[in-house]
Amino acid sequence: MQIAHIKEGKVVRTYHSGKGRVAFANGDTVSPPTAGTYGNEQLVPVVVVTVDNSTTTRTNQATVETVDADRVLRTVTITDMPIEDVRAEMSCTKMQGVLTLGEANWSKVMNFYTTDATWVQKAIIDSAANWRRTSDDLKFIGYLIGFDANQMDALFAAAVVEH
Repeated sequence: MQIAHIKEGKVVRTYHSGKGRVAFANGDTVSPPTAGTYGNEQLVPVVVVTVDNSTTTRTNQATVETVDADRVLRTVTITDMPIEDVRAEMSCTKMQGVLTLGEANWSKVMNFYTTDATWVQKAIIDSAANWRRTSDDLKFIGYLIGFDANQMDALFAAAVVEH
């Protein structure tokens, strides 16, 4: 159980499992910390409430502490990461991406490469050693193979797990 030291309506410090020593402004000392009032200061229990609104495994966590008269309420809210943040973290090697795409999809890229690609496009396809989900080069490859944003997300998720 956690105990919070409250002074002037603010948490000064928290203590875990009855360990520690609390020195108060009025000269009192308490060890181990136990709930009670000491002059204008208090030791109160910390109540933790978790609100999990997530639907995926990629999440953000926010904590808000509210000081009440007889407790500190610590609310932890878990939410999904915005898809833009998830995509910004996605990357794989070219080999992982090509193997996950499979022969049929990669052959679409290679067909474009041998028939219609400019030298710049060929350089992009040749030199992309590491694929980043948010790069324009990968958006171009996704366009070539006819993948939408969700299919590209799935490609990256599979590439880093399977290979």
